[in-house]
Order: sequence, then structure tokens, then C-alpha cells
Amino acid sequence: MDLERIERRKGLSVSEFVRDFLEPNVPVVLDAQHTASWPARNDWVTKDGSPNYAQLLELYADAEVQVAECDKVYFSDQQRTTMRFADFVDKWRYAPQSHMYCKDWHFMRSNPNYQAYQPLAYLSNDWINMYYDSRPELNDDYRFCYMGGNGTWTPFHEDVYRSYSWSANIC
Repeated sequence: MDLERIERRKGLSVSEFVRDFLEPNVPVVLDAQHTASWPARNDWVTKDGSPNYAQLLELYADAEVQVAECDKVYFSDQQRTTMRFADFVDKWRYAPQSHMYCKDWHFMRSNPNYQAYQPLAYLSNDWINMYYDSRPELNDDYRFCYMGGNGTWTPFHEDVYRSYSWSANIC
């Protein structure tokens, strides 16, 4: 796929999204105005666009997170380890050459009182999480957060259940 040819949109109605992108199965990049009101966008990012490490640590310091070492291959993925979020942030801030990438973190479970975002109207039909929300005994979800500095990445993959997942870059 030629990434330069993916359409970028500022304003988009639900009907336009369904007609132009969802039904024909065409990717789209939405601009930052779509996430401007999200608490994560305002709380996790400083005015200069850098990560707000202090706020992130206040919200999640003791959370256990899965961290990928982007420079170490493990089969078709990256080598992973588990650590406290505060330890990950230290590596992110003070050892960026380590290319540590917080990956597949169920961050909503780490602080359920903090609503980091509200899905956009055309992305809110989230059948996977509707199922898990209706089955709290399963203690699972597919609301992931990914964090890392320059040089961190995710290998090419298919999304869980071959779903149509979406991602938002906020910083």
C-alpha cells in the first residue's frame, strides 16, 4: 500500500466515513482536531508537544506494563518484558537509545476512574469491547495504549480477530 496515497481528512461526518472509508474498506488519516477534546490529549502532552511525564506518572506510576525492546527480535515480534510504568518512563526519558516501547497495555484497567478518551462517533461501534464490557468476570478488553520515543515501532501484523481497529497519535 502506498502510504502517500492514503487520504487525510479534517472534517468527516458519520455518513461520509461509512460511505467513503468503512464500506469500501479504505484507510483514512484523521487530523488532530478529532482528538482535541480528549483528556489524554490535554493531560498527557505538554504545551510544546512533548510527553507530560509527570502527569503520566501521577496517573499510572505503579501499573504493570508490557514493554517491547524494539532492537531485539523474538520470532516474528520483539522481545518483551514486564515492568512498572514508572520504570518504563525512566528508560523512555533518560535512555531513549534503548528503544523501549510500552505495548499492548490495557491502560483503562490501570486507572478506571480516568477516562482518557471517548471514541469518535464513527468509531464507537466497538463490538469486541462491548462483549468484554458485558462480561466483567473475564477481566479483559481490547483498549490498548502504546508509548515510546523515536525509533520505537510495532512489527507488521494483523489486528486481533482481524478487526478494524483504530489508533490515535496524540504526541
